Amino acid sequence: MGIEEEDYITLPKTDLKVSRLSIGTWLFGGLRWGYVDNLESEKTFLSALDLGINFIDTADAYGKGQSEEFVSRLTKGRKENLVIGTKAGVVWNTDGTRRIDLSKRHLTEAAERSLQRLKLDKIDLYYLHEPDVNTDIEETIEALQLLKAQGKIRYIGLSNFPKETVAQFNSMMHVSCLQDELSLIRREAELTNLKFAKENNLGFLAYSPLSKGLLTGKFKFDSQFSSDDNRSGNEDFSGERLKKNVEKVAILSEFAKRLGYTASAVSIAWVFRYRFSNVCCLRCQNAGTIGRADEESRSCF
Repeated sequence: MGIEEEDYITLPKTDLKVSRLSIGTWLFGGLRWGYVDNLESEKTFLSALDLGINFIDTADAYGKGQSEEFVSRLTKGRKENLVIGTKAGVVWNTDGTRRIDLSKRHLTEAAERSLQRLKLDKIDLYYLHEPDVNTDIEETIEALQLLKAQGKIRYIGLSNFPKETVAQFNSMMHVSCLQDELSLIRREAELTNLKFAKENNLGFLAYSPLSKGLLTGKFKFDSQFSSDDNRSGNEDFSGERLKKNVEKVAILSEFAKRLGYTASAVSIAWVFRYRFSNVCCLRCQNAGTIGRADEESRSCF
């Protein structure tokens, strides 16, 4: 079963027609994901494209560019039918730490490198990955406007920005889409950026709708994560917080079961209830997972 026509939307104030399920590709870069089966990842990605999912989310920081290269290779010959969004601003230092750089010089150079890795003439949706407190907003906007004028990017998005900074950017330039974490575990965006997007007719992409796997119900009170897994330093996955989350998911799973659905389907359907412009970004490590998520959540919704 593929994506149906009703499962596509046009992001507000753009001509980007996208599927309401998006493919998240952080894990395809490998870095901070622990062990990743590359062959299984490729099967997952191609299965999603075959289903009709046309909205791909990546970033130059994912695997230090590896994710963009992965996307480019697997979309060869199909790019004209896809909407590809990437991000800039997160820079990995040689010692493994990271910094944020939204300076004009960095953004112009980063965009060029992303275009080369993705093998694109222009980027459909170019996000600022995180806020940079050391660079004036005016300088960042100047860089983005230059990239638009040069035809290298089409639309601009903001990822992981506080609502106040989003409002400031939006008052000074045209922002097309916001991206933030949103799930039944992490609901903060409901009252901040999701609300702002609705009030200002912007697109909104919710990432981690399954809260990094928590809402699948596969984790236990004593689940452990390797040091190279991004969940190892996440408060939702340790100590008393993990215990409470596991208890919540057990209740959700029982509720979903009585309705004939999985906890994952109910969780995604909950995100999809914001039908005005919302896109749900899934990262999937097993082929077939995306298809099941689409079919089950649509039925549940």
